[in-house]
Amino acid sequence: MSLGQPLPPEPVFVPEPVTVGSIIGNTFRVLGQNIVAFSVISALVLLPGIAFVAFRMVSLFSLSDSTEKMAHIMVTLGIFSMLQLFLQIPAQSAMMYGVANQMSGRATNLGESLRRGVSSILPVIGTAIVVGLAIMGGFVLCVIPGIIAMVMLYVAIPVAVVENRGIGDNLRRSSQLTEGYRLSIFLAAIVIGFAVGVVQTIVQQGVIATGNEYAIMIVTVLASVLTMPIQATTSAVTYMLLRQNKDQINVSEIADVFR
Repeated sequence: MSLGQPLPPEPVFVPEPVTVGSIIGNTFRVLGQNIVAFSVISALVLLPGIAFVAFRMVSLFSLSDSTEKMAHIMVTLGIFSMLQLFLQIPAQSAMMYGVANQMSGRATNLGESLRRGVSSILPVIGTAIVVGLAIMGGFVLCVIPGIIAMVMLYVAIPVAVVENRGIGDNLRRSSQLTEGYRLSIFLAAIVIGFAVGVVQTIVQQGVIATGNEYAIMIVTVLASVLTMPIQATTSAVTYMLLRQNKDQINVSEIADVFR
């Protein structure tokens, strides 16, 4: 009696390495396939800030002096930037869901992404505030501690979204995941941040040169809507790559958390 052919060995899981190239490559691959959905998420979460800028644009009509107008614009955009720091938190939650699905080969659903973002908002806000304070404290003491804190806590928000831990555990888990890969994470963040900053500066300076106050404010808001997904996606992609290497788990298993 034949026992038949032996079963083929199960494929060996080989995680994608965490390098500057893999972080940047996966970030822009995911962004390219989700740019519309992620931009809509950015626009929706930025609505309070957009409404504030629109209100301030209307009040420009009452100003005639060019110096007063420019001061008005700078104050408006400064407040908008501060609002953006808080409003981007739910966007990061929503985009984490989208990145996990995209990297595991599943479709990204805009409505489900928004629902996931809202459902995890409280632990993410707490984690984001502590991370922000830690990084600011590091930069106040000296630049180097601030950079170290930023890299150590780079994936704290994805941890909060996916792993459902407490705030302290989110920070410790981020530190554990990034250990051994911090230079690659830092360099990838620098490259992406520099590229985005250069493009934003060129566009904004071009608009400022026109002297149109309304165009300056509109373009700044549009730039925020379009660039917000880049940072969120970079952080989420980095988390997915780190989980593959540290936990020896593939991306589809991570995405299963959201089912």
